[in-house]
Amino acid sequence: MVAVFTPKLQWGAILMVGLLLASCAIGSIITIQAGPTYRYTNAQLRWQASGLSHYRLSVVVAANCTIRTEVRSERVVRIEQQDGCMHPARTVTDLFALIGRGQLSERCFFAGCACRIDMTTYASYDPTYGYPLMITMRYDRAANWWTQGFWSYIADHQHLPGCAKTSESNVIESISVAPLE
Repeated sequence: MVAVFTPKLQWGAILMVGLLLASCAIGSIITIQAGPTYRYTNAQLRWQASGLSHYRLSVVVAANCTIRTEVRSERVVRIEQQDGCMHPARTVTDLFALIGRGQLSERCFFAGCACRIDMTTYASYDPTYGYPLMITMRYDRAANWWTQGFWSYIADHQHLPGCAKTSESNVIESISVAPLE
């Protein structure tokens, strides 16, 4: 028996495929917009558009580690409170640079490249001005099983390298910006 497709059925199938492709495209766009790179770029644009050139920046790294600075034109002009932990005085632009540098992979980390480390930085941002509110870094160590260093380590030590460790640290617990002038 031969199946016969009518033009009406063919157009229905074409329409279904078109709707499926359109929903995949929309899902992809939503996923991209929810990603950390999109949030980072969007926050930077909000910060640049805010026009804040003179502000007080308070950065809390830990309970006894708070630094408060006065910033003008993205330069620290005065340190109002230096923390006991001796963290550097930063601007909002410096904080964005810290977040940007935090997306890296070190492919050769331990014992002749037996392990690698992937560092990912997560941040939350002020909904109005875009400056970072909190910055957290996550370090994931994993085996480089595709490298010679991994296999050499096993041959030399007769066991797997201790690569699989994850640690998370709050680099900056809270950030606040108060406009001046």
